[in-house]
Amino acid sequence: MKRWIGLGIIITALIVGGCLLSQTAVDPADFTGDWYGAEDGRLYQFHEGIISSPADTRGAEDGFCGAYLFCKDRILLFTVNPNGESKLMELYPAGDPKGEFLSETADGAGRIVFARSNIAAQNPA
Repeated sequence: MKRWIGLGIIITALIVGGCLLSQTAVDPADFTGDWYGAEDGRLYQFHEGIISSPADTRGAEDGFCGAYLFCKDRILLFTVNPNGESKLMELYPAGDPKGEFLSETADGAGRIVFARSNIAAQNPA
């Protein structure tokens, strides 16, 4: 599993490096803080590039869920599930007010992955 995490971080860093060379970074406050998974309603904490979830809401011992990097108006999100499977996604701030959700598309019409409130995560519009 450590190989997948390392490989994912390297790939993410290369992609983000290319994005940052031609674009300005977004305000980290748009993405940091507490988020709730739209599918499971669990609490995820985004802080200093690391995504964690308290063990009691996730069932994991260490709470590590992944990492994220800023790239223009979006973040690149690398996650690892409890089975060791990894996933790389681009997420954009969406909703009203803007930043209430993290969506798979820039216009907010795509699948919502995270929401700022647990109620919004359970009932995405």
